[in-house]
Amino acid sequence: MAPPLATLRRFWDLIEARDLDGAVALLDPAGKFWSRPIGYVPMEAFVYIMRAVQTAAPMRMDVRSAMEQGARAIMEMDGFGTFPSGEPYTNSYVFIADVRDGLIADLREYNDSAYSNDIFARNLPAEVLQTFGAMVAAAHANP
Repeated sequence: MAPPLATLRRFWDLIEARDLDGAVALLDPAGKFWSRPIGYVPMEAFVYIMRAVQTAAPMRMDVRSAMEQGARAIMEMDGFGTFPSGEPYTNSYVFIADVRDGLIADLREYNDSAYSNDIFARNLPAEVLQTFGAMVAAAHANP
């Protein structure tokens, strides 16, 4: 099994290569994703919105720093993409991943979520946002 940092790097390399299925294969389907302001949701909710964003505005993620501690990997990154409308997307991120049995079991994302929410609201289909919102609401109703 690859060390945690190598697993997280591979995940983002696959995203950038547009191999979303390969990236998803590195996520524990029983795992959790956390981001502000949504809190924890099942990994399937992250996969759903990640696929929608990557389909609409494929991202390039530039690593600024990375470290590993035990089963945890941390990466500071800058993301860049462009929506079909021509609107650019840039954001800075810190991802913290807990890796178990070679899979990302817990993924936490820190970014400018107000900016992300605003630009996604303008550029993602309403049905995608509604479905994701329902997934978040269901996760919080059944923690």
